[in-house]
Amino acid sequence: MHTVDRFIEKHHLITDGKTVIIGVSGGPDSMALLSYFMSKRSQWNLTLIASHVNHMLRGKDAKEDFEFVQAFCHKNNILFEGAEIDVNAYKKKKQLSTQIAARECRYRFFEEVMNRYQADYLALAHHGDDQIETMLMRQVRGAFGYGLAGIPVKREFACGSIIRPFLCLSKEEIEQFLAKVGMKARKDASNDSSDYVRNRFRHNLLPFLKEENPKVHLRFQYQSELLHEDEKYLEQTATHYLKNIIDERNNEKIVIRLHPFFTMPFALQRRAIHLILNCLYNSVHESISSIHIEQIIHLLESKKPSGMLHLPAGLHVLRSYHHATFSFAKKLDPQPFSYSVNVPFELELPGGVLKGRMTNEKPHFSKDRFALVADVKALALPLTVRSRKEGDRMHLIGMEGTRKIKNILIDEKVERSKRDLVPIVEDANGNIVWLAGLKKAGIGLISEQTTEFLHLSYEIHEGTANCTGRTFHNMENDILEVLISEEKIQEKTEELASILEKEYDGRFPLVIGVLKGALPFMVDLTRNMNIKLEMDFMDVTSYGNSTQSSGEVKILKDLNTSVEGRDVLIVEDIIDSGLTLQYLVELFRYRKANSIKIVTLLDKPSGRKSKVKPDLIGFVVPDAFVVGYGLDYAERYRNLPYIGILKEDVYKL
Repeated sequence: MHTVDRFIEKHHLITDGKTVIIGVSGGPDSMALLSYFMSKRSQWNLTLIASHVNHMLRGKDAKEDFEFVQAFCHKNNILFEGAEIDVNAYKKKKQLSTQIAARECRYRFFEEVMNRYQADYLALAHHGDDQIETMLMRQVRGAFGYGLAGIPVKREFACGSIIRPFLCLSKEEIEQFLAKVGMKARKDASNDSSDYVRNRFRHNLLPFLKEENPKVHLRFQYQSELLHEDEKYLEQTATHYLKNIIDERNNEKIVIRLHPFFTMPFALQRRAIHLILNCLYNSVHESISSIHIEQIIHLLESKKPSGMLHLPAGLHVLRSYHHATFSFAKKLDPQPFSYSVNVPFELELPGGVLKGRMTNEKPHFSKDRFALVADVKALALPLTVRSRKEGDRMHLIGMEGTRKIKNILIDEKVERSKRDLVPIVEDANGNIVWLAGLKKAGIGLISEQTTEFLHLSYEIHEGTANCTGRTFHNMENDILEVLISEEKIQEKTEELASILEKEYDGRFPLVIGVLKGALPFMVDLTRNMNIKLEMDFMDVTSYGNSTQSSGEVKILKDLNTSVEGRDVLIVEDIIDSGLTLQYLVELFRYRKANSIKIVTLLDKPSGRKSKVKPDLIGFVVPDAFVVGYGLDYAERYRNLPYIGILKEDVYKL
């Protein structure tokens, strides 16, 4: 078993002193794996637990398998955890194939055992021949991404990891090992049946491949590892892109913007879709294949502005103009509505809130398309607020005649599913005064003689699309909590400015802001320093669109001013790893600055990877992803006036 030792070492599968759950069916492969770990138990100081599931599919044989494994473990002083699970009942309840149902039941039990013992590893006996079969089967089925890479050597599971130390061995090598150590094993007759797809691959294709190359399992394993590494990089890259194109996301729905989606390389488009499906299904649904990925892309690329695609398990993809919605939610047609209102009023509608009031003063925002200002005396009251009707027409400003409401909604690219949500305001004579948020009518116009103004405003609900197809999204809904208020920021900024003013009085410092995040802090800081100073900026990054520093510092914009002989004050928004600042300090020293001081609004010492220490600190923040007042995530949230903690579901896909 030296081959297995080297394989474990190469992939860093096990460390000493750990608890290992071993999946043991009683067959040759799992008994060989159990024997291998028994031989390493003392050397690696391992705690071993054998886990066995009777799927109740093979009657007496399955019961004897259970008793065989249990007796072996008792004899060899190995902890045993066994379960009898009615897979047929689970299969009928979930409407799954027998193999999928058995796998789900088995892994659910493995997870329970892992958590019960707080185990570090679940060791499974998949071997090189299994790898060949899996990769070929998935290729034929039309798998995509990680699916094509076959069985992973290691992956996260429960409170630890699944490891597969035998992927470097063939079935023949395992049988030779069992014969050498004289170990008995049970035989599962179902492995000989041609009813199962895997068995047909095993009996018909494997012999041919092994005849061509007896070590073919090693070539497939090598390809599997390469594909896993390549896919890992591509998926990480797609994740960064995807975070910038998602407009709305919850457990049942993800909405993306199509224009930035199509700027992605095609390989990343496929993976972005795969990530969306993976997120909504919680794992890739067994029926999803590369064919579905291509169908989705075809829908999104279609010249038709709208369309729908139905996927397994009730997921559907809706294309509507500039957006695509992936959703499990059942489509509910909006119900017609009609309300007669007396001003003032506040009306809760399916798509938003409509408010009305009268005033003797002309409002300042009459050009706001979500607000209407009209001459009360030019309208017949009371007003009616309603949904559209067949044949609706309105007279637009500057236009002779009328236009159909239906055509206006189409021209303004309002999604088909949202058209019945757009409120129509009409007067008592049946004249449409306003298509809320879209078009204003040419009646009721104000003039110099207007003395009484009607002011209507419409506030769209979160996630409701407007006439351009854009999804309205309140940034504050993405904030878990406000960490530092606007008032506290200004108080602290004034305090720091006072200290720096005394420090640099008469020295004409060069204040360097690190773009883009430090800009608001630098502006407020220097505005409160009543001394002569010079300002310059550098754009330096070690984040990109991620939430953690990459460690690689890049200068995107250098200074326009020489630092030689100058008293330099570096202004930062936040110090996390400290790698960026360390780089800048060393750079300015090399450029012969006279002195270098650092002032930072925020300090996150838990993320420190360098020895750099700021001279002045505004606030120490916890190990959380914070945004606002210059700090961003994927170029968003910089304009929040406070510092807030970003919800994890915004940046964790």
